[in-house]
Amino acid sequence: MRRSLLAILFAMSFSFALLQADVTISYSIKRSVDGTPADGGRVMFVKGPRLRIDDTIGGKTSTRIIDLRSGLAIELDDEAMRAITMRLSRCAADVSDSVPPDRTEVEVRPSQLRREIRGQSCGGYDLVLSRRDAKANARAWATRDAPGAAEYVAFWKDAASGCLPIEEFDPDHPASAENIMITEAFRRIAENGGMPYECVMTLTVSTAGKDLVREYVWRLTDVSCAPIRDDAFAVPSSYASTR
Repeated sequence: MRRSLLAILFAMSFSFALLQADVTISYSIKRSVDGTPADGGRVMFVKGPRLRIDDTIGGKTSTRIIDLRSGLAIELDDEAMRAITMRLSRCAADVSDSVPPDRTEVEVRPSQLRREIRGQSCGGYDLVLSRRDAKANARAWATRDAPGAAEYVAFWKDAASGCLPIEEFDPDHPASAENIMITEAFRRIAENGGMPYECVMTLTVSTAGKDLVREYVWRLTDVSCAPIRDDAFAVPSSYASTR
């Protein structure tokens, strides 16, 4: 009886440890804005309700930190050595303040096709997104079975609504069409398919009577479940902070 109880307690502790695992996901990125290409990479660090994104695009680096528990988003400017902090509610308010109020319509169509990518069997998903000032089409390949997929999906489940500034943001207008559409696409991919191993998107943003076409290709290059230090989600002490 005692052995059985110990076994159950060990299994519960082991399961809890697994649920608390950290995950680091690396992607290559190909991006084109009106035909002008800019290649680079993205590293996403997920630790429970916290997400850090390090981007290097066309030789330019940027870092964003999102903490769902504190309700804060931080953008680090390494050149100026400063941190711009914004409440996530500011992003939501920016969406609701649009006149007339806008909303994003999303259609997700699972495909019958499957692809093996980096040793994982991935299901295909077609997405169509539209709003007053933007439209997008995407094809994603995703899986729930890969290491780190459960933690990745759990983060997006916690962030089930609202706009997250996962792309570079303007604190005065954080809910850009680009941020809204990309956030919603990745949320729906996580909800329906899991961790994306590849995503191809064409996004058209209408502004000042002109259509700006952006094309993206994200391809997963590595996944690690090694522990992530807490200070990865903190503002460096040498940085000035602005709100």
